[in-house]
Amino acid sequence: MFVGTHDVKVDGQGGASFPLAFRTSLTKAGVDTVFIFPGLHDESLSLTGCNERTFNALIAASSRWDANSAEFAQFMEDSVAQADPQQVDGKNRITLPRERFAVMGIKETVRFVGYGHWFHAWAPDKHEVFRKTLRESGQRPQINLYTELSRIAQEHGG
Repeated sequence: MFVGTHDVKVDGQGGASFPLAFRTSLTKAGVDTVFIFPGLHDESLSLTGCNERTFNALIAASSRWDANSAEFAQFMEDSVAQADPQQVDGKNRITLPRERFAVMGIKETVRFVGYGHWFHAWAPDKHEVFRKTLRESGQRPQINLYTELSRIAQEHGG
């Protein structure tokens, strides 16, 4: 499970230390690859990531959706088609897609936020706005693609 909130520095090539808690999660899951794709909340705000087992489980489980449905197309376009597999290097770093930094507002620091089977990478100030908006809305979240994908991952051992 990816847990906690971790701010880390980003180098000029998009390299960032992958948090120890996240690396431990990969080791416990017996995998060494994470898949990173545009954020499920809003692709201009964050990146979403999951381990290799979760990603493979989601692809396998997507066969239960109608291949002509909007949900299937959205999942494939938003995750599989844009996924960037990354392995933690010998310096405990992964490389984030630098071309997305300007849109996301990432300058020198990236915030990794654990969401259980998922993690998100944010510009710290954008994450604070997101958190504040959630707290102030007072609304219970609706079931959405993120919720559905998390359910499927759990069913398939991801």
